[in-house]
Amino acid sequence: MSASVGLAIQCVGILLVALLSMSMRGSIKSASLKCWTRAWLSLAIALLSLFAGFHIVPGHTLFYSVYFFGEYAFGLMFIGGCRYLASGASMTRRCYSMLIPAALLAIALPWLSADFNDLFMVQASVMAALFAVSFIALWPAVRQREPPSCPVAETPD
Repeated sequence: MSASVGLAIQCVGILLVALLSMSMRGSIKSASLKCWTRAWLSLAIALLSLFAGFHIVPGHTLFYSVYFFGEYAFGLMFIGGCRYLASGASMTRRCYSMLIPAALLAIALPWLSADFNDLFMVQASVMAALFAVSFIALWPAVRQREPPSCPVAETPD
């Protein structure tokens, strides 16, 4: 299977998750779901842009920049949803202002190397950091929950 086919499958899967999140917002009113829906939509746009960047050679730096920014926006919105779920803290202007350095990095990154594999190493590191922060933001909710009680099976005498 080629990389393009794998990317297309991933893109379709993320689009389906985004559509599912959008449809759930009609029945579940939650700020965390709102953030996560924005995150999935951002990731879907990012993957569509990456797909276009792989197939349209002259404008690949623009498409790569949109891809990088979409992924960073996904990470920041994902963190926002985790924070709200764990502590009730909603996204503030300060949180949204983190998109500015993300945009600057996304614009600069495609110009640093002509090889996408080099750029992807930086991208993967940034995304790993964003997922680590989202886990840390979610940790209070994980700690709060009591473990499910397991009934002790009694043995017949």
